[in-house]
Amino acid sequence: MIAHDLSCYGINYNVQKADEVIKRVFPNAEYYAEKFIFNELKVIAFIPGDENYDFEINGKKYCGVWTSPYSKLLDSYKKSRNKQISLFDMEE
Repeated sequence: MIAHDLSCYGINYNVQKADEVIKRVFPNAEYYAEKFIFNELKVIAFIPGDENYDFEINGKKYCGVWTSPYSKLLDSYKKSRNKQISLFDMEE
């Protein structure tokens, strides 16, 4: 599946369904993708948005939110499986 960038950048992303790891940080995320940004692998989570959106997946509008690499999200998920996690819990 492809996320079409509706901004002036016009970059498209191959997306995957959001799993438990992504939903732990972004509960409303439906999809995610990984992309190298400034030589660092990052995750972009796609959250449905009617007013604030910059991507389209299968005709539905989404807001893209950048976060840590999937490997760091997974590590944090494993460490804190029984507690709520936030972006501020991530180690850089």
